[in-house]
Amino acid sequence: MKYFKGEPAIPKFDPKFIGTRECFDSEEHPNTTPIVVGLDVTASMGYLAVEVATKALNQLIMKLYSTAAVEDPCAYVRCVW
Repeated sequence: MKYFKGEPAIPKFDPKFIGTRECFDSEEHPNTTPIVVGLDVTASMGYLAVEVATKALNQLIMKLYSTAAVEDPCAYVRCVW
């Protein structure tokens, strides 16, 4: 069963065309903590990636920002084909 449909990224969101990433220290956030969440969407893990993407991902991101578990979190989600 195929859970995800592969499509090319919109050029303005394609990482290979982005010169500067948004995860960097600033006056407002001087101690940025980069966090990468990778989802395996090759179907090798079956339903698990779908469960994470549709049910758990929002909760994870909200908890990172609301609980101050890490300082100045900067989350990035990446799907691995």
